[in-house]
Amino acid sequence: MQQDRPARARRRTGGRHPAGVRSPPVAALHGGLLAADGRHGGAPARRRRTARDGGGDGRDGGRGDLAAPPYDPALARRPAGVGRGRGRAGGDLVTDRLPGFVVAGVPRAGTTTVASHLRTVPGVFVPDLEEVHYFTRRHDRGPDWYAGLYRDARPEQVCVDVTPSYVLHEEAVERIARELPDAVVGLVLRDPVDRAYSHYWLNRDKGTERLGFEEALEAEPERLARDPRDLPHGYLTSGGYARLLRRLHEHVPPDRVHVVLFDDLARDPGPVVAGLCARLGVPPPTEPVPARRTNHHGPARSPLLGSVARRLPGPVSRTVRRWNSTPGAYPPMEPATRERLRDHFAADRDELEELLGRAVPWGRAATGRDSGTK
Repeated sequence: MQQDRPARARRRTGGRHPAGVRSPPVAALHGGLLAADGRHGGAPARRRRTARDGGGDGRDGGRGDLAAPPYDPALARRPAGVGRGRGRAGGDLVTDRLPGFVVAGVPRAGTTTVASHLRTVPGVFVPDLEEVHYFTRRHDRGPDWYAGLYRDARPEQVCVDVTPSYVLHEEAVERIARELPDAVVGLVLRDPVDRAYSHYWLNRDKGTERLGFEEALEAEPERLARDPRDLPHGYLTSGGYARLLRRLHEHVPPDRVHVVLFDDLARDPGPVVAGLCARLGVPPPTEPVPARRTNHHGPARSPLLGSVARRLPGPVSRTVRRWNSTPGAYPPMEPATRERLRDHFAADRDELEELLGRAVPWGRAATGRDSGTK
């Protein structure tokens, strides 16, 4: 079976999307907080420890089918580009039991909520491993390890990989395009100002960030210059959505990219889930889709305990982090900082709207959503 992988990896249904012109650098943030050159997000993924299957923590925290049609049973065949969980009898690991849908970004934008909704859809299989990281730090484990995560998927189910850091690493995007040539790639996008603040507090809770928010923004260029793969501290780099989407389109045709906006997910998840099901060719839930808020909590009781928790196995780590969190919201962002970040992301926002063919619900007005939803 593995001998057939190269041939299958070269097969594409829509052809490679022509490489486009990379987006220009995002305008420098006023006040000297950042002078990003847009290159950091494309650095190769850092090889990390592979001894454990640690849980997801967001460390590596044309148009996008934004308005998919309602599900029509008469048209419910498997769309091109969506694979099912299938394999030989007897439970052998096979490399064709692989995802047909990869949620590749972005961290702290609602990807865990999307995964939670998809787990309620009978035609979809999401593994217990919260974030797989196969195309980044676990790629050396090989396709059989990857396929083994989906050994329990039924033949009719679409297998899903939810790892929101993939889109930040160009090497990961290249691997997805090469090894899953028919898969649909999903992105969940959130107001980049709120996303950056949520990302910062996640790192504070884990004990990996000791600077104040404004200090961390000032330090980002130096951190990335020292190690371009230090994307867990790329609070602003990770919010350059237009640049990330253009780079994704260089490897994955736009008709195989599905974009979800956090605001739509938070306001009314039903149509969002129905759109995902229609895109994957599976029936939507028959019951109303309730609103979900995952990974929503206040500051950690103890940063030291948060640092210890991130070294524990996934389920234990999540339990400890949950206990270590406090109820309520994080301290609000300074208004002046929020306004400067609005200016920083303005050019990228305009370009993103052109790529998506619609307006995004964030602009210069402060939203005040500073809480940590992933």
